[in-house]
Amino acid sequence: FAFREATVALRRAEALSEAPDPELAEMLGDALLASESIDGAEAAYRTALACLGDGRPGGCPLGEAGLWQKLGQCASRRADPGEALVRCRRGLALIAPGGQLLPEAAADPRVAAALYGDLAWILGYILAGDPEGLAAGERAVSLIEGTPYRRELARALGRLGGAYMRIGRWRDQMTCNARNLQIAEKLGDLDMQLTAHINLGVVHGLLDEIDRAIEHTQRAVELCYRTGATPTLGLARCNLGGLLLERGELALAAEQLDEGIRLGERTGTRYILPEAYGFTARLRLSAGDLVGAELAARRALELARAARASIDIGIAARLVAAVVARGDRFDEAEELFAESRQQLAGTDPFEAARTAAAEARFLARRGRSGDLARTAALRQRAVEELERLGARRELALLDDLDAVR
Repeated sequence: FAFREATVALRRAEALSEAPDPELAEMLGDALLASESIDGAEAAYRTALACLGDGRPGGCPLGEAGLWQKLGQCASRRADPGEALVRCRRGLALIAPGGQLLPEAAADPRVAAALYGDLAWILGYILAGDPEGLAAGERAVSLIEGTPYRRELARALGRLGGAYMRIGRWRDQMTCNARNLQIAEKLGDLDMQLTAHINLGVVHGLLDEIDRAIEHTQRAVELCYRTGATPTLGLARCNLGGLLLERGELALAAEQLDEGIRLGERTGTRYILPEAYGFTARLRLSAGDLVGAELAARRALELARAARASIDIGIAARLVAAVVARGDRFDEAEELFAESRQQLAGTDPFEAARTAAAEARFLARRGRSGDLARTAALRQRAVEELERLGARRELALLDDLDAVR
């Protein structure tokens, strides 16, 4: 997991090669994706794909499908879920036409499990609302369960955990992530440990176990530095900033968020940025900076719309609405809450409940007598869903008219 050193060695090997070598190019792509940039990794994977034939007769379907899976990862990290989905499906078409695995893919299910896991991540977590995502995640785990490929099983569990998170099955998510970490520690796989700690930080945060969430996320940051995983470091530091914000440690939160955003921009890991700017908006509002809060929230919304990510759009629209409502721009806020509701409908029940709660607070702040019934209905809807999920923090802040979530 010394990715930077690996990159130097692989580039030297590439320079010494008489002709492009698919295995060398793929390894270089792996090292670049972990340590430097998405663009460099994508170029290396494209080189490897061209060497294997890229769908031409006589090619290598299993090898090509593996490269399409990695190209899908590049698109996903670049905040282009639509292209990630295209690439994922292209890989599956090569080795599982009609959903049936080719004999060579069934004999070695690692590539198929990775592709189905990514399908779960894209449809079940990023885009959400599509039952195919959860089914794909469960198939990924079933394909690799009982095989010697423990590292791949850990990855599939992590992907399935993401799909569970989006439908509010947080305890199932916790089980997947804890098992993921257990396997990674047994293997001594630092990269997989890093992923597991990030995911456990997220789920503990959802369950309002903030101290535990911070412990896991700090461990993830440490592992990023140990392995040179710079793109993932941006994600881990943004997550840590959001958790520190929950604990009220504003200066430390600002430090983590600023560095996380810088790393996300530098490495091209753009999918982390809408949430990071959303945390920044809340941070600036906590510091009394209404103008700065609105700028950050609007930046989050701009990035989410560019990625066409409905959940991120819904969250960011809610944040902008709550911020402008603090400035008594009620008509504008109402339009943004409507957009948030529309984007989150049928997706993430937690985020939809947070929007209902935020809109109820907005209506109470506006104070029109004609809004009383609507306010009560929104509040009740939020209470029922948040209680079902066990979202204690959100319930505690439900009637705090200054809360921005």
